[in-house]
Amino acid sequence: MVRVPIPIVAALLLSACGAQAPRVPIAPKKEPAAEAGYVTPPMVTRIETTAAGVILTGSAPAGAPVRLASPDGASLSAAADGKGLWRLTMAPSPSPRLFGLSTIQGKRTIQAQGYLLLTPQDLAYQLRAGAGAIRVGAVAAPAITAFDFDREGAAVVSGVAQAGTAITVRADGRQSADGRASAEGRFAISLTQPLSPGVHTIKIFNDGAENSATIDTSPAAPLAEGPFRSSSTAAGLRVDWMTPGGGVQSTVIIK
Repeated sequence: MVRVPIPIVAALLLSACGAQAPRVPIAPKKEPAAEAGYVTPPMVTRIETTAAGVILTGSAPAGAPVRLASPDGASLSAAADGKGLWRLTMAPSPSPRLFGLSTIQGKRTIQAQGYLLLTPQDLAYQLRAGAGAIRVGAVAAPAITAFDFDREGAAVVSGVAQAGTAITVRADGRQSADGRASAEGRFAISLTQPLSPGVHTIKIFNDGAENSATIDTSPAAPLAEGPFRSSSTAAGLRVDWMTPGGGVQSTVIIK
């Protein structure tokens, strides 16, 4: 289990909210509309383990500085090249780690959407408030890669499938949602009905293939000792984390 000292919270994960901010149920998120002055946030596109350590590769505005900061105050910096590519190398860790990713353009600080989770297996996920977690890098399809839910049972199943194909989601044998994989072969589908606390079987059906996961949706306990907490479950790593809106969202990384 990972515990982070609470005084660090405001410096990284709670800078945009107050302790009394209302919780927002999980719901599909829309991409920001293009507008004058809009700058694409930095992102991680690849993770690999080498003899030198864990290498993160990503994108950002060309020539912009990139900063990866953890709740304990540690940070790593890099600069995007002329093509907008950057790389950071860090030591592996036996515990899950959560980071904020940002860049600076002019006098503006641009935060990446959500937070970056690195697992002890050196896998990377983008945790998104009110939406499903995105696995960084390629994954064999079809597969459920993550399951997000809140204390009221609103839930999102995320994963990969053949690009553009239809996906049906069933919870405990009942058809619960339909969706379609994106052109990049990813999906994040919100269930139409909340799930009660307890163990549930989630299945996806895609182009004749089937994939399933058994999830315990017991509500997260209060995060009294830091902005996130991790634990091992039968389905995989569970991370309970505080969203910018002040609510607590649970993400299960499927084995």
